[in-house]
Amino acid sequence: VRYFSPCRKPLYLLAMAVTPARQRQGIGAWCLQQAIIAARDWPADFIRLDAFDANAGAGAFYERCGFEERGRVTYRNAPLIYYELPIARGNR
Repeated sequence: VRYFSPCRKPLYLLAMAVTPARQRQGIGAWCLQQAIIAARDWPADFIRLDAFDANAGAGAFYERCGFEERGRVTYRNAPLIYYELPIARGNR
């Protein structure tokens, strides 16, 4: 099964989390922006990440940040969603 777009250099963002007391303060968006900058500098073609469907608001947050849902699997009896963001070259 193919979930992601073909690319030469993906950057995988693993285990990103913001403590609930600090959510909705722009910290997660700042972290993603730093990942995008790093991906452009590397250079990567896509940023890829996953999140459990049960993570309240995570999917909607990633989609607001431009990520697209690319697939779903069941992992440890819970839906795990794969997301992907193409990295544009040029200005930051």
